[in-house]
Amino acid sequence: SFFAFLFLIGFSYWYFAVKRRQNPQPSPESPTPSVSASASPSVSLQPTESVNPAIPPIPVISVKEIKIVNLSQEGNFREQLSQAVGEIIPTGNNPEFFEILPKKNDQFLGMKDLFEGLELKSPENLSSSVSDKIEDFDFFVYAKNGLNQGFGFVVKVKEKESLLSLLNAWEQTMPSDLSNLFVAMNKQATPAGTVFKQTNYADATFRYLSLKESGVGVCWSVYKDYLVVTSSGEIMTKTFDLIVNIPGL
Repeated sequence: SFFAFLFLIGFSYWYFAVKRRQNPQPSPESPTPSVSASASPSVSLQPTESVNPAIPPIPVISVKEIKIVNLSQEGNFREQLSQAVGEIIPTGNNPEFFEILPKKNDQFLGMKDLFEGLELKSPENLSSSVSDKIEDFDFFVYAKNGLNQGFGFVVKVKEKESLLSLLNAWEQTMPSDLSNLFVAMNKQATPAGTVFKQTNYADATFRYLSLKESGVGVCWSVYKDYLVVTSSGEIMTKTFDLIVNIPGL
């Protein structure tokens, strides 16, 4: 009938023009950023967004890789650090630097934390003579010929003259004071002598004491506003080569 026809027209309009507008068809979902969890604590020098917003500070010197060591509350600091060093896999014959960056409670640890965690001893005024900023400190492993050759650290200096005097006095106990650091890096810290010697490299000077383990020593220098401590003369000179390339020096 005519009224039935009008009803059909009215229903059709309501369904397609009103009902469909109230219940729009679902559109394809926008891509959701995904975060992959890696078993390895290593990160690239250009960290991407992750579940943890903490981003590693830019290293003082140029390094091949940053090795983040996530420290547990219960674990032994030295053992966890030593394990992380053992997981570093050098890839080539050329010198390679790997920064070791301990992290605990979502915070990256600096020089003071490293010394406390490894129970290292140092002169009372050392911490006030160097920067306490995490971005001014690098602790690293040096590799060459596919092998871990040793370690070192660099930290920005605040009071150069007082630091030089302090370091010269520290030589008497430096090997034993830093022995736990050598153990954590799988090195032996038995001195082969008692007196530090001095040598030059380019425009730099450094002091060193050889240890009984071949190619290992206690070496220190204050060079271009940085305190450098390494476990061999070779690592010291390679570190000098990187420091001269720091922007602004």
